[in-house]
Amino acid sequence: MSATSLPADRTSEPPVPSSPKRRRPFGLPQLGYSYTVVGLLVAGGVGSFIWVYGMLAKSRGLTDAHFRVDFTPLASVGWIIPTHAASAVTSFLLGLVILFLPKGVTLHRQMGWTWVVTMGLTALTSVFIRTDNGNFSWIHSFSAITAVMLPMAVAAARMHYAKVHARFMTALFLGGAFTAGLFTFLPGRLMWDTFFAVNT
Repeated sequence: MSATSLPADRTSEPPVPSSPKRRRPFGLPQLGYSYTVVGLLVAGGVGSFIWVYGMLAKSRGLTDAHFRVDFTPLASVGWIIPTHAASAVTSFLLGLVILFLPKGVTLHRQMGWTWVVTMGLTALTSVFIRTDNGNFSWIHSFSAITAVMLPMAVAAARMHYAKVHARFMTALFLGGAFTAGLFTFLPGRLMWDTFFAVNT
């Protein structure tokens, strides 16, 4: 073999190392949707709520309403509504934390199962909360969606369809825990009476 020849296993060029994956800013994890989409959906939800809230407050002469906390309205309506409110608040706070946790770790799975239980309890207790004439309100549509999507999200996780699971859970958080929760604070509803008052 001449000095210029190479062994057979060295005749090809060495493989080019793959470029490292780009880290998300501030170490944020990957979501089912991009952070831009989630941010726009949250901003749209808050903007819609402020618009509807402003129209209702103005039409009812509540322009001088102010924030205060009084749990008397909740304490006088039995146990279903306080249970529903507590599970809804827990679902929102847990969902907010899970959204920014690294995905797939033990803590994510443990908190995720807890979130499934609290969201299921929120949807279940809402069935027993009706309007004054005994009918369901339009907010109950979020409960129906949750009842369908929550088992599908769990099934997707069990089958290791991570992207499908993430999209279902993100949609449930934004729709069921965030948007539906905002509209329970509209004037005339129990949560509004609990946290707001009008100067007299």
